[in-house]
Amino acid sequence: MRVRGITATNNLPVITTVEQTRVRENFAVRREGDRQAVVNGSLSYELPTSARTEVKRSEGDWRNVSRAAPDRRAQGEILTITIPHGIAPRDAECSWRIRFAANDAN
Repeated sequence: MRVRGITATNNLPVITTVEQTRVRENFAVRREGDRQAVVNGSLSYELPTSARTEVKRSEGDWRNVSRAAPDRRAQGEILTITIPHGIAPRDAECSWRIRFAANDAN
């Protein structure tokens, strides 16, 4: 995926969120030259080195999102991958690739 023309005129940080999902058993982050690779479950993310990965324990109730959801609390570790563009970027761009992970990726 390539995103171009990222522009903002306010003095606030701008980020692109690539992924937000549950952490899987084989979660790993590796640097590969000028890129980084994140493996999580069956997916592998190729990202710029400026990308940030955060794992945070989260708890909530899906009922707050949709009345059709069951009325019970859920919890787990959540992976968030973002690419920062700085404050008031002008024509910034970013790119990443998501592929199926190799069976032996750990």
